[in-house]
Amino acid sequence: MTSVSGRLADCIKRQRIELFELHIYPIGTVFLRMDLGSGVPDEFVEGVLRSYEWAAYESDMSERLWKEARNVVDKKHALSKDDLWKISARRPIDMRIEDGKNDWFTLITAFGFVALCADENDDAQTLKRAMPDWQNIKEPIEFAHIGKLHFGWCSSVVELERTKRGSKTPEELLKQIDRIVNCIEIATVFLGTCEALRNLFLCQGLIQMGTVVIVPHTDGSNIELKKPLSWRDLNRLRSMASAVSGLLNYYFISSSDEDQQFFRLWEGYAHIESRKRWIQEQCSLLYSVEAAKAEEYKGQAEERKRVRQKKSEMRLQTSILAFTLLTLISTVYDAFLFLNVHWPKEVLLHLVILFTAGVILVAGLILVWRRMKIL
Repeated sequence: MTSVSGRLADCIKRQRIELFELHIYPIGTVFLRMDLGSGVPDEFVEGVLRSYEWAAYESDMSERLWKEARNVVDKKHALSKDDLWKISARRPIDMRIEDGKNDWFTLITAFGFVALCADENDDAQTLKRAMPDWQNIKEPIEFAHIGKLHFGWCSSVVELERTKRGSKTPEELLKQIDRIVNCIEIATVFLGTCEALRNLFLCQGLIQMGTVVIVPHTDGSNIELKKPLSWRDLNRLRSMASAVSGLLNYYFISSSDEDQQFFRLWEGYAHIESRKRWIQEQCSLLYSVEAAKAEEYKGQAEERKRVRQKKSEMRLQTSILAFTLLTLISTVYDAFLFLNVHWPKEVLLHLVILFTAGVILVAGLILVWRRMKIL
């Protein structure tokens, strides 16, 4: 007799993946969609889902997913030449423990489980009770001519109308409920975008406090971010965050009642509006700090320039005064000779020296007074 864990392991091995897609969005957000095949016994649904979730959290799988998405972006866009990409590096995607090994990857923060109830024999209530955290699934939202969405923050069930099933293939049935699935994807991307912007400004806040942040590259190398961005770069990021936050508006997506009803339920858990306010406040705070530092440095530079200018003027005035004194001595001596004063040359020389000394003393006092004003 096979144990429950053995039968679960056998079910996981036989499980097939019918769809695996990475949807890459701007601001470093990637939506991962993985569709598992049908035929999983109800008692093993949660175990199978949790096993895939646990595998995605491990460093090897998360790193492969991250590198795959990064390589696709590198092929389509020259990141090394993108100035906005250079200033939007975020915190590392892995957390390292003391022994240097990878502990957890923060690339995938959480999984959302969606059960597609499209087969003729599928029972939505039975499938809902087999999902993780099924007790928190809300009352169904009716989507006209499509079906129902039993929404929960952890797990949801999409139930297609019985009249729509008929003899259609599974692919045709899944295409009919794409609208509901797209609403879930859009809402998840909204949340992921807010998380990306939060990590971006959280990283810059850590750098401002003196923390060295290490950002891994696709080739396995690391780059250390030690210096905070300038106020100009932060202003660019603030403008980008403001523009992106303005687009994260549910009313831009759809105006239908059922779509907005789903988005209201989602907002009750995701708190997108609160996240957007935090992002705006944080980027404004970082910008204000760096702008104040830049203004302080500018004032200090202007003060140093003013002191250098005054010292240059003092040296110039000292040189002019020295030449003036020499000219004055020569003029006074020539004046005595011109007047043909019949004094002994020794007395005449002493008078010239005494007069010159007095002028030098007065000039020296003036220079000392002005220099003390500078100091």
